Amino acid sequence: MPGSFFLKKGAAATSQDAAPRRHMKKRGNRRDKAEFTGPNAEPVRERKRPAEAALITPEPVIEQKRIKKQRIAHFKDEAASEAPVPLKPHKKVYDRFRELDEQAEREIEEERREYDGYKPRKREYEQAMDEYERIQADRAEERLQKQQERAQRREALEKYNTSKRKMNKALKMKNKKGQPNLNAQVSVLLERIQKKMKE
Repeated sequence: MPGSFFLKKGAAATSQDAAPRRHMKKRGNRRDKAEFTGPNAEPVRERKRPAEAALITPEPVIEQKRIKKQRIAHFKDEAASEAPVPLKPHKKVYDRFRELDEQAEREIEEERREYDGYKPRKREYEQAMDEYERIQADRAEERLQKQQERAQRREALEKYNTSKRKMNKALKMKNKKGQPNLNAQVSVLLERIQKKMKE
């Protein structure tokens, strides 16, 4: 080809010279890609780690799980060896309320025993009421005593007046001749003497 002598080394002058180069370029690309492929011409991908390998369980947690399993098995063995617990009989509603009432009564009785003989401190109003009631009771007693004394004086005065009237009547009595009746006076004097002797 004319002018091919003056071409630089490695330069593509014609389409025939350039075709192998394009082909080599493509092959070169294939070689570049083949570096990242496996032996079976499959693309090599980064292998992902499995979830179990990623989550590495520490030894204390594994030991805790093992101990927990042992405890569960131990409790199961004990439950199987023990006798079955009998069920409690079903209580009726009024029986339950009766038990509650009895319990409340017992608590009240205990509180009563605890505070038996305990006298709470009285307030000022209660103290004043007690003082007022005491004064009223004293006054009523004095009033009753005065009434009794007055009745005794009245009774004594009535007796004195009665005896005096009898004596006056005996002194005024006279016999048929107009003289004083001595028998009546003597009877009155004898009655007075007997009363004094009894006293």
